[in-house]
Amino acid sequence: MSSALKGKLNVCLVVLLVLVMVFCLTACSDSGAKDSAAPDASAAKPAYISLAGGQTGGTYNILASGMAQVGNKYMSGVTVNAETTTGSTENMKSLTRGDLDFGFATVDSAYYARLGTRDFTEKGEIEMIMSGYEMWTHIFVRKDSKITSIEQLKGKNIGSNPGVMAQFYIPQILEAYGFKTGDYKQTFLSHAELADAMRDKQIDAIIQMAGVPTSSYTDLSTTTELVALPIDSEHLAKIQKIAPYFSGAVLKAGSYKGVDQDVTGVSVIVGVFAKKSVSKDVVYQFTKAIFEHTDELKVIHPLGSTFTAQNLAAFAKSGMVPIHEGALQYLTEKGLK
Repeated sequence: MSSALKGKLNVCLVVLLVLVMVFCLTACSDSGAKDSAAPDASAAKPAYISLAGGQTGGTYNILASGMAQVGNKYMSGVTVNAETTTGSTENMKSLTRGDLDFGFATVDSAYYARLGTRDFTEKGEIEMIMSGYEMWTHIFVRKDSKITSIEQLKGKNIGSNPGVMAQFYIPQILEAYGFKTGDYKQTFLSHAELADAMRDKQIDAIIQMAGVPTSSYTDLSTTTELVALPIDSEHLAKIQKIAPYFSGAVLKAGSYKGVDQDVTGVSVIVGVFAKKSVSKDVVYQFTKAIFEHTDELKVIHPLGSTFTAQNLAAFAKSGMVPIHEGALQYLTEKGLK
């Protein structure tokens, strides 16, 4: 073979080797880009969670905003947005429809929402993720009204939030005192509007469940002399026979201006609930963020301190509403399950 031919063959081999190397490098680069791009795209996709609170100025609304703030500070890849609503009933209906993800409610509302009874027409796949404070039934009248007992509310205009408070709680409480439909008038307002209406003498009484203290009523008590009407043990027993989810409770002296001694009454437990379909990881992250930073939440509202892993573990024993698997994961890690 001539030296010229050998030279040409060598050149061809070199060119061929270069082309093969270029092809291999390009293929590897493309494959690597695809492999590395996939996790990045997935990780960049955030989860947006809606947290239903309650009426403007009410405890639910303040706590929902606070939990969203704390959650957004400590959660990764999740954004929590607090929503203003009319309260427990709307929140549980929204979770049942799938319109919202998390929501504040009294335990009885979640219980009946799961069954699709009382004020619910559809069964909801709803589970608890946090158990918090007992919601006190505020029964306020103006001191200058001369009303000193619940019996004297017959024929009066009673203000409350719309929803479960107006439809169920008030009739159940007043039934224990012998009231029937038509024995009193009802006006449906937000917490802030109730305070204004009482201040302006547009309503005779407020009967409203809320956390203590509720800012709207704190403000009202500083401008208007109020009397908190008690529920005695005899009537408490009658109320519990009508609605077993009520428990006896005490409004401590000093809770509001003018409340100079303890006042006996009724309450129900408040929790935060989730659609069962919300991912285990999101619920785990949210409960962890709140349970481990209640010191920050209670600065926003004192009742933020009640949303603890211990309270959730205690409620879980009742079996009234199941606990979401994400919250159970946290309880298990802390040895509380």
